[in-house]
Amino acid sequence: MGTAFDDHPAKPGGVPSRRTPAPDWVLDQRKELGQRIMRRRQSAAISQDRLAEAIGMDRRSIQRYEAGDRDPTYGDLLQIARALGVPIGALTDEAPPVS
Repeated sequence: MGTAFDDHPAKPGGVPSRRTPAPDWVLDQRKELGQRIMRRRQSAAISQDRLAEAIGMDRRSIQRYEAGDRDPTYGDLLQIARALGVPIGALTDEAPPVS
């Protein structure tokens, strides 16, 4: 049975590389998270500029999160959720499957 490190080449000194591309499923989830952030922001009638200002970051970071180009930190997600007036689960939870 292999480990998560088996697919990652080691750097000199035996340390696994941390800069390998993310798997497709991670990229898909990142885009879904960005879409949920954008939908919640739009339904609250808040601009990217206003959201960024409310949580102390630049608008470009919000754009990158919403586009799925960058992973927000847990702390950023907490602040975004609070600024939008929703629990963090509203941003991170996947919708239940439709029967």
